[in-house]
Amino acid sequence: MIKLTKREKILGFTLMGVGTVLLLYVFLVEPALERVNTLSRVIPRKKNDLTKLRNKADEYTALHNKLENLRAQTASQEKTFKLLPALEAQLKKCGLSDNIVTMEQQVVPLKNSYEKTVVEISLKELSLSQLIDFLSKTKSSNRLVKTNTLHIKNNPKKKRMLDVTVEVYVVNLS
Repeated sequence: MIKLTKREKILGFTLMGVGTVLLLYVFLVEPALERVNTLSRVIPRKKNDLTKLRNKADEYTALHNKLENLRAQTASQEKTFKLLPALEAQLKKCGLSDNIVTMEQQVVPLKNSYEKTVVEISLKELSLSQLIDFLSKTKSSNRLVKTNTLHIKNNPKKKRMLDVTVEVYVVNLS
């Protein structure tokens, strides 16, 4: 067996210590540092994704609640409610019976035993205040009557008067 001097022993232990430290660094510290760098890059992105997901979940919950409220309101409406006669009465209350050009009703079946009743009303020679009065009274009724489209043109014969086509609808249980 070879006899080592004290100096050689110290040098050998020092090299083994340095080798051990280098091995620990290569196999433990360096991968851990790479993982920390990767996580510091990925975590903010994932937090952002999580925030977006929470916002979408909140939006979904709000839409779901609105849908449930709408279903409850639709179910609680009078079963005998007819949109066309109600709009005719509303026009009469607003003094617009003589301004009616056409009124057309169309019933469109929807999913899950619902139907959408659409009424298109063409009116001639009415003022802006009459139009606003009619639309606000229609909207403020206890029914779920909604204005779908509104087309306004100036009347070519009478200044400051309007020709209007409005499409109103209501959703009912069929």
